[in-house]
Amino acid sequence: MTTAESNYPDSYYLHSANSNKKRPQLTESIDADVCIIGGGYTGLLAALNLAEKNYRVVLLEANTIGWGASGRNGGQVGSGHNKKIDQLEHDYGISLARELWDLSEDAKQIVQDRIIDHQINCDLRHGNMTVSNNPKDDDAHRHYVD
Repeated sequence: MTTAESNYPDSYYLHSANSNKKRPQLTESIDADVCIIGGGYTGLLAALNLAEKNYRVVLLEANTIGWGASGRNGGQVGSGHNKKIDQLEHDYGISLARELWDLSEDAKQIVQDRIIDHQINCDLRHGNMTVSNNPKDDDAHRHYVD
């Protein structure tokens, strides 16, 4: 089921979203240093970073901000990649695997800094859980945690 007004799936995310979603529609030509198309995480962060460096930025989004995948996730901020850390170590070596892990840790810090800097009331909580449901996975999970 979708809502009639936005074609957005009727979901928890729709009902818990900021109700101040309307932004002015572009109705005339405007001047900008940079035009960003897409109001998901990537577009919003690019626009914010550029605006903070005093660029004149316009962001265009066909729907409401965060309408696509960026607005439909569970809001977790985690470290990791599509491959498990032991697979990354096997494929690329321990040094590069650690660099990749550190990049994801840095990204989490950037998110936290943005939340603080912009006073975003989003109920940020820290924590992580890694579980094993059989003995053969125990060693892999211990390695992951280390």
